[in-house]
Amino acid sequence: MNDSKKRGVIMDLCLLGFMTVVLLTAIFMAIGPLGFFFNLICLMVTFILVIITYFTSIVTGLIFNLLFFFAQLVYVFYVSMYKDGFSLGYVFWLIVPPVLCLLIYGITLRLREQIAENIQLRRSNTRLTALDQETNLRTLNMFDEDFSVLAMGTQDHPTQLNMMIIRIRYWDSLKSRLTNDQTKELIHMITEQVNTCYNDQNFKYIIDHSVPTWGVLTFHEMNELKVIRARLKEDLQKKVATSEILGSLKIELIISIANYDKEENKTSTDLLAAGIRELQYDV
Repeated sequence: MNDSKKRGVIMDLCLLGFMTVVLLTAIFMAIGPLGFFFNLICLMVTFILVIITYFTSIVTGLIFNLLFFFAQLVYVFYVSMYKDGFSLGYVFWLIVPPVLCLLIYGITLRLREQIAENIQLRRSNTRLTALDQETNLRTLNMFDEDFSVLAMGTQDHPTQLNMMIIRIRYWDSLKSRLTNDQTKELIHMITEQVNTCYNDQNFKYIIDHSVPTWGVLTFHEMNELKVIRARLKEDLQKKVATSEILGSLKIELIISIANYDKEENKTSTDLLAAGIRELQYDV
């Protein structure tokens, strides 16, 4: 039995136990030896202790139970000394409140764990939509948000925002000759080169998988980007030549550089489209 099923069984047993104790409490109040008002006061305090345990924690609940326990002991001592004597009915209210608090904690424990798992799942889903599972690069979903922030930064600083677009030359004819393993190796190899040439201060994306397209938003100067472009092409060819899987293929990159101009490229889509258009001039 896995942990999830065990917690589910514990929750069911606690719920059954809680209902049983509540039923026994109702029977005790109906036929027990204690007075109605004393039973009513103890029932109300027990109900408050259960609520405290439910909304806080078992530790807080047991601390208040301990205070109630000592208060009852004082009262029982007073009754035993100066009133009609001790009754075993008082023991019932010493036991029931902490038992009910423990049972309600067992019920809510599984619920709290389920909530924590849901929160973790939502965080994981958010991360998966932000990062591509295959390349671990940012996806197109994040591109608009990043572009808006970086474009605003150019208004306060004299730096230029540039975008580099990277594709595989002759992909349409090349993909029919690639096996699945070769395709994965090629995608991984280019992604690795992009990560090598750009540090974490640059924003790297996988734009498209059907026509493998990488993008980088960066504040590098145009001269630096030209050096990086040449390095990417050269390093990839060296890696392909030494690769056991890809060594028999001739693979080249086409890379374009688009400069952000707030008059011409008003949106992220405009800048992306400009970078893709520039690819035709990289011969």
